[in-house]
Amino acid sequence: MNKYQKEILKILPPQWEKKKIEWHDFLEKPKDLSQGDYAIACFRLAKDFKKPPQKLAQEIGKQLKTTKLIPRIHVIGAYINFFIESTTLTQEVLEAALSQKEKYGSSSFGKGKTIVIDYSAPNIAKPFHMGHLRSTIIGQSLYNIYTFLGFRTIGINHLGDWGTQYGKLIYAFQMWGNEKEYKQKGIPYLHELYVRFHKEAKGNESLEEEARKVFKKLEEGDKEIQKIWKIFKEESLKEFEKTYKRLSISFDFTLGESFYTDKIEAALKKIKDSKLSQKSEGALIVPLEKYSLSPCLLRKNDGTTLYATRDIATALYRYEKHHFTTMIYVVGQDQTLHFKQVFKVLELMGLQWAENCIHLPFGLVSFKEGKMSTREGKVILLKEVLDKARDLALKNIEAKNEKLKNKEEVAEKIGIGAIIFGDLSQKMMRNISFDWDEILSFEGETGPYLQYTYARARSILRKSKEKPSIKNTELLKEELELLLIKLLFQFSETLEAVLRFNEPSILANYLLDVTKTFNRFYLHHKVVTEEAELQKARLALVESTCHVLKNGLGLLNIPAPEEM
Repeated sequence: MNKYQKEILKILPPQWEKKKIEWHDFLEKPKDLSQGDYAIACFRLAKDFKKPPQKLAQEIGKQLKTTKLIPRIHVIGAYINFFIESTTLTQEVLEAALSQKEKYGSSSFGKGKTIVIDYSAPNIAKPFHMGHLRSTIIGQSLYNIYTFLGFRTIGINHLGDWGTQYGKLIYAFQMWGNEKEYKQKGIPYLHELYVRFHKEAKGNESLEEEARKVFKKLEEGDKEIQKIWKIFKEESLKEFEKTYKRLSISFDFTLGESFYTDKIEAALKKIKDSKLSQKSEGALIVPLEKYSLSPCLLRKNDGTTLYATRDIATALYRYEKHHFTTMIYVVGQDQTLHFKQVFKVLELMGLQWAENCIHLPFGLVSFKEGKMSTREGKVILLKEVLDKARDLALKNIEAKNEKLKNKEEVAEKIGIGAIIFGDLSQKMMRNISFDWDEILSFEGETGPYLQYTYARARSILRKSKEKPSIKNTELLKEELELLLIKLLFQFSETLEAVLRFNEPSILANYLLDVTKTFNRFYLHHKVVTEEAELQKARLALVESTCHVLKNGLGLLNIPAPEEM
């Protein structure tokens, strides 16, 4: 909580009509900053006092006195609006931004807390496609922001490298695979075999049983089966690393489901000791009907384990190793039931930390032919998307700024920015319909628009003969100047809001507001002016905007080119 918020809480009466009010629960940011820097909405309060919210706002507003830091209080409808003293705010914001630079907006908000984030988690032996992008970039952006705000953050790539699907793939490779062709094509060849297995299985149900037998052998440690599986995994990791490097994605741990296989028996024993499990038609389950959930299947009647079994063992291991405050699973919304079952079992085991396990669902990616499916071979490879975005960016650069140095490198950054921002600027739960024209557009509210604005601002600073100065920030009094300063002031609060909702789109759309406001300011006010002191102050505002844009883009894992 900053000093302005604290000042507002001092102004507000500790109780009203003999009722104590926790005012900090009602303090919010107006959508339109021209109406105030902070506001108290009286809608919820009105229910407690049995009065119309507008009347209650007027009654409370009349009793409030302004201070040096909060020189103006204005009631509009059901809102009590508070205005910060602009000269002090301007000086503080620009001084902090220019001195802290790449650390501006950071804080010790999360000091002493550990966050584990499970993200990306592609399946081995399958190409990295657009369906993997959302978990990867949502998880990485949250990892960046949690770390920036002082949390001890642990990022884990929970590879899908275990389960019956690998019984299917290994069986397909043994039946139809050609080692020479595999060496030539790599992972795409394995994907072809996986698709073929499912086509063949439609007319031959015995194949599913054969695949289960192969997976059972894998779990039991069959050397030949494990040798094939290890080759697939090693090749997959090499391919994944190319994509992660291109997107600047990193993890503290890359551990597949297979890592936890030797921990499953101990997990099952804990469940049995808690008297939660029972046999059902030869399988081991935890009945959850009383919690309006279907049973959690722990072990099939053939003795093999399942996704839920491994996730329970994984959660137990992670808490024992990291003692996390919160653990977040960035996994698609189609896994919502699975996580409800897993978390409920952990809770019933008497583990208090189970309530701090969060499934962060997100919408699906589809394209014109429908939902993507690796079984049917309907995928759009992420590499192809990034390549096309880069090529389009390069074409635009050659048309508009042919003399730009390192054109290919800049085009790569612009292309990546377009893809990442196109995703993160939308709320996570929204389904994304993949369309080349939309996602690769370089006009409107896009990543390249933000990147170009940053590059333009950096150009202003490079070309100016004067240096930014905060000696005369009181000269910044135009409406657009003050509005931009207020937005820059909101950076840290915006990041805290991202973590409150675990929603990166809050930051993405905040950066759009900053960008739009900066461009309006630049359009209406000359930065390079004959008034030297005003020019220095405006240059300080430009540089401060640069720090916010670069820091914000970096937190979203979007590069910020110095020139475009």
